[in-house]
Amino acid sequence: MEEMRIIDVEMDTENFEKIVEVRYKTLRQPLGMEYQTAYNNKDEGSIHLACVKWDPQKQEEQVIGVVSMHPLNKNEIQLFQMASLVPKKGIGRLLWESFEKKARKMGYTTVIAHARCVALDFYIKLGFTVFGEQFTEVGIPHRNVSYEL
Repeated sequence: MEEMRIIDVEMDTENFEKIVEVRYKTLRQPLGMEYQTAYNNKDEGSIHLACVKWDPQKQEEQVIGVVSMHPLNKNEIQLFQMASLVPKKGIGRLLWESFEKKARKMGYTTVIAHARCVALDFYIKLGFTVFGEQFTEVGIPHRNVSYEL
């Protein structure tokens, strides 16, 4: 895969709309959900990261992966809506490494997430701990996961 890099993305920018498109294509559309559901009520006040790569045909950078982080309190930050247009190519790990570095730098000690059960192995490989009972979110099974920074 071509060289990828992680960028910070501000709301009300073209790249934020590209983040929403990736979320929709990977997380919402497969569940038959409307486009608007790719926006999250936590988007405001959150930090958004995108994995981008150069597209020679379009002559521009393309957003191919996304993750957002939302502060919960002075110690905990929530990871939400991690998604990749190209699965199994290291994009999720690259996003996680950038997320982890940024969260540490900001002084957080714990990351929590609602992980889709189909993605639990990914989170476990990254070092997350699964806790609590299975629950349903957006119509599919999830588990709580945490990571100590």
